[in-house]
Amino acid sequence: MAPPESLVASPTTRHADVVTGALVRAGVGHWFIAPGSRSTPLVLSVARRGLAHDVLIDERVAGFCAVGAARVGVVAAIITTSGTAVANLLPACCEADADELPWVACTADRPQRDVELGANQTLGQQALLAGPCRQVLDLDVPAPDPGADAARETELETNEAIGAVALHLHGPGRGPIHVNVRLDKPLEPPAGWQTLPVTSGVALKPSDADADVDDVDDDTAGAIRAALSMANGLVVCGSLAAAERGPVQVFIEELGWPVIADVTSGVVVSTALPRLSTVALRAAAVREALAPQQVLWLGGLLTEDTVAQWLRQRCVPVLQVQSGRRRRDPFELATQTVVLSSLSSLATLLPTARPVAGTLSQQVHRVMAALSTLSDVVLAGPLSEPAVAKLVVSSARAGDVVFLGNSMPVRDADRFAVVGPGVTIISNRGVSGIDGCVATGLGAALASGRPVTVFLGDLAFLHDLSGVTAVAQANAAVRIVVVNNGGGGIFSFLPVAGGGVDAAQVERYFGTPHSLALSPIARALGLHQRICDDVDSLRLALADSPQRPEVIEVCTNRIDNTRRHRLLDDEVDRRCAAALAGMPS
Repeated sequence: MAPPESLVASPTTRHADVVTGALVRAGVGHWFIAPGSRSTPLVLSVARRGLAHDVLIDERVAGFCAVGAARVGVVAAIITTSGTAVANLLPACCEADADELPWVACTADRPQRDVELGANQTLGQQALLAGPCRQVLDLDVPAPDPGADAARETELETNEAIGAVALHLHGPGRGPIHVNVRLDKPLEPPAGWQTLPVTSGVALKPSDADADVDDVDDDTAGAIRAALSMANGLVVCGSLAAAERGPVQVFIEELGWPVIADVTSGVVVSTALPRLSTVALRAAAVREALAPQQVLWLGGLLTEDTVAQWLRQRCVPVLQVQSGRRRRDPFELATQTVVLSSLSSLATLLPTARPVAGTLSQQVHRVMAALSTLSDVVLAGPLSEPAVAKLVVSSARAGDVVFLGNSMPVRDADRFAVVGPGVTIISNRGVSGIDGCVATGLGAALASGRPVTVFLGDLAFLHDLSGVTAVAQANAAVRIVVVNNGGGGIFSFLPVAGGGVDAAQVERYFGTPHSLALSPIARALGLHQRICDDVDSLRLALADSPQRPEVIEVCTNRIDNTRRHRLLDDEVDRRCAAALAGMPS
């Protein structure tokens, strides 16, 4: 029996259905669509199928939205038209590459003959994202009038091709992929077109993603268990993917060692465990007194260099256990590195006998007891940037997502804030840019349906005004807390500010001063806005989870901020020295 004419009457529409269906089977759970004509078949395929999607004006914003979705565990695809629209995805693609995030660029393109003839809105799109992408798939236009058998054969080939590249969305080789789809006119579907079912074609087998992962051999497992039997061991948690945080949290509680949990790890340390904050390691007395016998480093990079510099100084053996394939050891700290397909298998490596807690646990307890009221000092006096970081993170409730911007926001949160149960912390520390911060938070909100707070500096806010606009247009539950100190605050702490460089040059070229008030900008873009100038007003503004698009502007002074940080460092140093006096090292 011949197939219905509608199945073969529109090769372009059918091709688009095959592509979107294959990506859904590969795990794509959300779509971010940027406007354009050439992508019409892909966009309408997503719409007809009722797939979860959002429409955004700016491709750069869409790319970072997909980064935000990946950070909360949702694989997203971005649909763009041809031309420079594709180039705008590069910054977000670089972040996805560096942090090994599953991310899909599904870009529409014109037939190759149009590109070769120099048609308008054409360029070599396959090369634009090839550097950071795990793989680029260039799908040619289907035959103009295929028969039913030829159409089904093309469908099968397309499914297999997408399935092959989509393996990079799962397992240890995960990262961004680019599916470039060449589409010829007519771009619109014929009347009465029936969308192909998603279940047709070749489905991606989840086991395929992990087929090349080796289990830990007996010798390595034995060495790990021996290392974990030390009495004075220390766990250091670096950045972790959302899915790995729960298993790591369970593991460290069972292990019982003292813990340094970087804020980007998202790990909530139980009060039963001795937790050493990174701000404590800024005290010379702590760095000199504490000497773990063994360090277990879980996950990726740390926000600051303090921990690494201390461990190098103490010549401590470091066992690094991570997932993914990208090396994450810029200080070459690890004396042994183990790569697992998932950190959820950590529990199998626990030694059968737990050691009795040694002097390290006692020292950490003493240090943190001495710093237990440091929050009172942080929140005392005029509203400071450390106080803002502490209030933003501590006010988040279970189910909330908090995005931490680069430069000072993530550092202040790492030093002075404690993550509460059920709060998801995300941050773009892969390549640590200030671009796309708001858009990343928006993507997390749209893909997960959870309220999101974005905490960032003024330059990052100004850099992503298109993201701010998108928050307003989406009417998303995204709260943007922006510290406006008239420039780049982090440069006040860098050597260039204290060296032989003229102060005026430091201010012009690094401080990048501006005199913009941000609240009027937010209001003009359609967001609710308020200004907080003291601890009480900010605490009140953060009292509830985000429920609408809003901007909270906190104005500070960069000179005062530098002075405040140094005073807090001095206070930490004094308290820790007193706490450790007379204790054995």
